[in-house]
Amino acid sequence: MARLRVNLKGFHRVRKRLANGSIAEYHYAWRGGRRIWDRTKPYGVNSIEYVEAFRAATNALVESKGTFQEVIDEFLRSNDFAQLGERTKTDHRKNIVRPGGIDEEFGRAPATAFEDKRIRSESCAGATSSPRERATT
Repeated sequence: MARLRVNLKGFHRVRKRLANGSIAEYHYAWRGGRRIWDRTKPYGVNSIEYVEAFRAATNALVESKGTFQEVIDEFLRSNDFAQLGERTKTDHRKNIVRPGGIDEEFGRAPATAFEDKRIRSESCAGATSSPRERATT
């Protein structure tokens, strides 16, 4: 496996002490961004695959310009979100990224589409039904 040393701009590393006393290390493409590495990955930190994971995560950010995903990302980075309680933040993140969640349903839609009043009924109907109810319809 090829090894290289690259200084990635915006990269964020988090170390966390686990319940068993060991320390886990997680790497994110940016603060609050997508996780690009942890010990379970088949590649190391200074590998070509690592740099490719970083590149893919940052390219996904560029592709979200002008979409509802950009609005979601701005909300997650906002001061309003930062001031919420830890449990509330965790719950919001789970609702956004779960299968059938907000980012999957509406993330690729142009942000301007949400200015139309007609979309409110459709988006609110999806938010009020449970995943089980949506699966049966």
